[in-house]
Amino acid sequence: MSILIKHRFLLGAVLIAVAALLHAPKVALSALETCATGGHSADPLSLYGNEIVFSVMRNGEPIGVHRVNFDRNGDELIVASRFEAEVKFLFLTAFEYLYESKAVWRNGCMVELKATTDDNGDKSRVLARLADGQLKIEGPAGTIRGTPGLLPSNHWNSGILESNQVLNTITGTVASINIADLGEKPVVVNAQPASARHYVYSGDLQTEVWYDDSGRWVKMRFRAEDGSSIEYICQKCRFDGASGPA
Repeated sequence: MSILIKHRFLLGAVLIAVAALLHAPKVALSALETCATGGHSADPLSLYGNEIVFSVMRNGEPIGVHRVNFDRNGDELIVASRFEAEVKFLFLTAFEYLYESKAVWRNGCMVELKATTDDNGDKSRVLARLADGQLKIEGPAGTIRGTPGLLPSNHWNSGILESNQVLNTITGTVASINIADLGEKPVVVNAQPASARHYVYSGDLQTEVWYDDSGRWVKMRFRAEDGSSIEYICQKCRFDGASGPA
């Protein structure tokens, strides 16, 4: 009887081990499954086409352009952002700023990000990669961990409105935010009058962002460190094949 019990015990242990092995691959996929069901998987190519373009104004004067490009590589979405600004004083360049990032998305989840910033000669870099069910983030302040589904502060994805934390792609930190909905406001989209919902961020990030009824990012405004007003004016932020102004 003791031998039979021992055999049953060993068989049970083997079955448990086999079950663990069979379920092991799902650990790697669970993060992607979480992102896909988290409401962040809207296809930007159907919303924007392959590019978003904003003119960037400082106190009403143009200083640069912000572009976001979308592309697909198999099951991956590639999102590349570039913001270049230049402030002149007495015909001389007083300030230059360059931000570039490239993110890889899969199944509605950001799995990799590289962002570089040149803030008037002060350069920094942020790297993020999804591995072992966590987002590993390396930035100027060191290495931290973020949760799967953490969205970057690039604003094209309106799923950010459901979040209370975002990845600051300039500092490499996780920013805690609160977002208030101020309702419909008039805006200019693709050089045409339109309306969009006005949202205000408070907390670690303080900015104002506008999205149309389809979830397209169409405007942004915030205060720079010197107190000047920075405003993003949409030049191209709606797919040409979409319907008229929202």
